[in-house]
Amino acid sequence: MRLRHLPWLALSAAATVLAGSAADAASTRTVVTCLDAAGAPARVVKPKACTFVLKAGNDVGAARVTATKLKWKGWGTGAATGAGTFMGNMGSTGKGTVRLSRPKACRGGATKAYTRMSVRPAGQAKATVVDLAGCP
Repeated sequence: MRLRHLPWLALSAAATVLAGSAADAASTRTVVTCLDAAGAPARVVKPKACTFVLKAGNDVGAARVTATKLKWKGWGTGAATGAGTFMGNMGSTGKGTVRLSRPKACRGGATKAYTRMSVRPAGQAKATVVDLAGCP
């Protein structure tokens, strides 16, 4: 083999590695657990609206965190950030952000679920951090 063909060989090998990585990433989906219309936990990919299912034992002063009109950045990575409208106690609403992190593999390994959430209403300096239920 001539030396001038080696760069092509290296490029071909790199393309094969990258293609394998992309295929591996595509085979795993990332979800968050939201309550469905019947109030049961359901795995959802990049929800536009979600009543997040908190892990048992969280003491946040409210039983649920509900968000609507969510727009996400970084979904499927180690941390996804969503901006939207949040519903608080007594029906109050306001803009804010939610950051989902700590994805953990579900049974079978083809799905990962975010297990940590930070919620920060607009104008509030500090976020509230809670653990999520993960895979139902």
